[in-house]
Order: sequence, then C-alpha cells, then structure tokens
Amino acid sequence: MSVSVEGAKAPPGLRVVHDLAARLDRAGIRYCHFKSNQHLEQGLKGITDLDVLVERDAGLKLIRILAEAGYKRFSAPPGGDFPAVEDYLAMDPDTGGLIHLHLHHQLTAGERHLKGYRLPWEDLILSTRCRDESLAFPVADPNVELVSLLARASLKIRLTDRIQNWLGRKYLRGEDLREFIWLKERVRMDRILEVGGSLLGESALRPLEEILAGQPSLRRLLALRRSAAPTLRRYRTYSPLGALLQRWRRELQLLYCAVGRKTLRLPGPISRTVPRGGLIVALVGPDGSGKSTLARTVAAWLCWKLDARIIYFGSGDGPSSLARLPMKAAQRILISFGFHRRRGIDASSFGPDAEGDPRRPASALERVARSVWALALTREKRRTLRRAWRSRNRGMVIVCDRYPQNQVMGFNDGPLLHRWSDHRSRLLRALARWESIPYRWAEADPPDLVIKLRVSPEVARQRKPDMHPAEIQRRIRAVASLRYPARTRVVEVDSDRTWDEVLLEAKRHVWEAL
Repeated sequence: MSVSVEGAKAPPGLRVVHDLAARLDRAGIRYCHFKSNQHLEQGLKGITDLDVLVERDAGLKLIRILAEAGYKRFSAPPGGDFPAVEDYLAMDPDTGGLIHLHLHHQLTAGERHLKGYRLPWEDLILSTRCRDESLAFPVADPNVELVSLLARASLKIRLTDRIQNWLGRKYLRGEDLREFIWLKERVRMDRILEVGGSLLGESALRPLEEILAGQPSLRRLLALRRSAAPTLRRYRTYSPLGALLQRWRRELQLLYCAVGRKTLRLPGPISRTVPRGGLIVALVGPDGSGKSTLARTVAAWLCWKLDARIIYFGSGDGPSSLARLPMKAAQRILISFGFHRRRGIDASSFGPDAEGDPRRPASALERVARSVWALALTREKRRTLRRAWRSRNRGMVIVCDRYPQNQVMGFNDGPLLHRWSDHRSRLLRALARWESIPYRWAEADPPDLVIKLRVSPEVARQRKPDMHPAEIQRRIRAVASLRYPARTRVVEVDSDRTWDEVLLEAKRHVWEAL
C-alpha cells in the first residue's frame, strides 16, 4: 500500500488499476466490478482476476482509455472465449505485477465452459452500482449481485452435479458458499425480493425466500431454476443440442490445454496468445550475468496468464536432446577428474578448435569427440529454432535462454566447426556447411527483442569462481560485439545491480514489446 502526495494512504491495489478507474470516471463511462466482490481487494492487487462490467456503447473512447492506461488485449485460450467478454492485461510499472481484466460488455451465464445464456441485466447492475470507499472502486449493489449469483449458480447445474449431490457432495461449497454468506450479510430481504421478482419473475419469489432463509442447496436452486424457466428460457444462446455440442467441443479444447500445461510440449496454443503476433525474446550475456535464472523467472511471470514458453539454446546444464545426453555425462566425468584443466580447455566451450593449451594441441580422439558434439548440437538447434518460430507464429511468447549467433565463432553459441569451411577435405567442408545452417537461419530470422545482460568482470568472477579471468573477459567482449538488424529491438540491462532491479527492468522491456 502506497502513500499519496497529500500524505493520506492510497487505497489498496496496484497503481495501474486505480489509474484506469480514474480515467473511466473522468470520461463518464459507467463500469463496476459486478461479481465476487468479496475478493475485490485481491483482484486490485493482481492476485485474482478482475471481472468488470462496462456499458456497451463506450466504444472507441473505452479502447483509447485502455490503451492510455497501459492495458493490452490478448486472445482467449482455446475453448475459453465467450461472447462480449475481452481479455486485457496490464503491468504495474512499480512492482512488475500483472493485472488480468475480464472486460464484460454484456452479462453471460450458464453451464461451465459454455455460458449459454445472455442475461439483459447490464443496465440494472450499472445503474444501481455503489462505491466501495475502502477500495475506491465501484461495485454492484449486493442485492443485485446476490440475485445474479443465485441465478448463475442454478443455470450451471449439470447431471454430474446431481450425481455428486446424491453421493453426499454439496453443490454450492467452498468459495461459492462463502461468497453467498458474505453477500447475505449485506442485503435487505425486501430489496432482494423486489430485484428477484423483476429479474426472474414473480414465480421465483418463493424459492428465493427459501434459499435466503436457509442454505442454497441443490434442491432449492433447482426449484429456483424451474420457477424462473419461463423468463430465463428467452435468454438462451443455443438450442439444447447446440449447447451440448458446443460444450463438448470446448471441454475437449480445455483438456488439450490442461495436458499442454503439464508437459509444455504440445505445439498448439494452450493459453492466451498475442493477437498482434507472437514474440521471441532472447536473453544473452556472459556467464555470471544471470541470464538463465532471469529467463526462467520472466517466462514464469508471463505463464500466469499467457502462453509463454522457455527455450534453452545453450550446450551446458539446460535441456538437451537424447543424442547429447551420453556426451554430457562423459563431459561431466572428465571435468570431475580435472581433465579440462590439464588440457587447458574451457569446460563450457566444446569445439574442435577450442582455445586451450597451445603447447599441447588436441589429440585426434578429442577432435572427433568435439566434432560429434558440435554436429549433435547443430541438429538440436535446428529443431529448437523451428519449434520457436512455429510457436511465435501462433501468437505465443518464446523466452530464449541464449540464441544462436553467426558472428563470434567457436564459442558463445556460435558455430564450432567454422575452421573446416575452407579445409582441403571435401567431407570436412560439407560438415562445416551443414553445421552452419541453424546459425545462418538464426541470423536471417533474429529475435524480436534481445536483452543483453551487462556484467563487470569482478561480479562475474564472484558468481562464477571456477572460470578463468581471461575467459570471463573474452565472453564479456563477445557479447558486447554482437550486432542485430534494425528490426530487432536491443536493450542492455546492468546485471551488477540487485536481482529485483534487474528483474523489474527486464519485465518492463518485455511488456513494452508485447
């Protein structure tokens, strides 16, 4: 919670939310948080979603205000799109926290994954809204909200709910039940009956009274739905058969997404995507700059609401192909015996001509081993690049830990067999050409955003004490020398600073590029 200029405490929540509310108020646009107001404070802090109903005729004025307040629209996940509901995200510039805004232009309700009813109650909700002074945000009248909650709960009932209730599992439980109790403490019976009669019909008053006098059991909610059926039937979006087919389709799509979130290997989108086109973000920097940790953290930050995936392009401890796994195991064994120190080889540079001890050139066996490594790594990079591009083309955000480059040869994610390109052996020249393919691909199709992590030799040495100072200097110079075409946005981040400062700056650059 921050303190305003006048010294009074500001309402809880992120600044980016209250800034949007202030802009909407100045523009005279009616809006309110219309459901789950028990958790409004968590929504204002970015912990849960915000469900905001806004008057439909706000039009272009609303779009302009959202853009000026820093909100960006994203495409709903497969099976998660509903009529008259838009997904907006915003990043709070002070904390880097994300706000997820469900912007409702109309009120939709019904079975889970379908929402097959359009309830024309928007004007009543907006005209009777009130202001939560402690949170400084307009909310629905609790009397209207409670009637809406009960109507939505009754419309969600399915055969599976009846079976579970018969087996002893209550229908309205957990957060839904707590929300009912919270609202019940804030309503008046006469006002509830007045609202319920106007929205659901006079025949719904008796079951409504029974629910408010006790608990919202499945039996009572079914009675409410039956009594309100003549009114609610007019608001159906689909025929009974159409609703069944639509729900099955959506549930299959959501099952696909659920499996994808467990494996992150499925090619198609499994969450929200960028309608303006996907994005490849590459984090590059010398060892000790923190690029791997930063890449994982930024990807996890985006994954909360977007289809963001992390891809590792290095040859070290990150994920690798099956072909390189035994070679990595052998490399670790050699390193554990100090082989790379005796030979003067940098353990993180595995190339046929890696800079080592000039007095003792690499043996033929070592050259063969490094060549096999380089070719396996090349095959891996080709497959990984294709996966990154295909995902970006589908609107996903790809966060790359490193990125292949074709400027610094022999190390730092560059080609390892480059010296064979003019060798007298036709076979070795062919191998060098084949190895160079993914590096030329990466040069022709560079990332959309490159975050260069700058680190001083002293700090890098503290973070990577096993690296030789000369090798640290060499890698710092190599990263600084990398150049990208004009269409790639390149930013530099000083990673000598504290982790929170580096992370916040990286988030700001990524958010600006989305």
